[in-house]
Amino acid sequence: MLRVPFQVDDFLSEKDATFDHLYELVGRLEEKDPEEITELQRAEVERLREHFAQRVREVWNDIMAVEVTLVNQTEKVGERF
Repeated sequence: MLRVPFQVDDFLSEKDATFDHLYELVGRLEEKDPEEITELQRAEVERLREHFAQRVREVWNDIMAVEVTLVNQTEKVGERF
């Protein structure tokens, strides 16, 4: 279970890179007329959003699994004393 802090650090780095890329895309798309924005560009933004949401779910699930383990261990220790 020690992998979670590393996953959080990795996720935070990935989050920063994702947001940087997204801001770059938005900057380029803001300069265009709405009719000039292609479906491919919209799909790229959606792909980034979906990937980020998936990573959030993965890290959340890992953190919650650690929480459950800690609660169970704390309860067991409490029962012994």
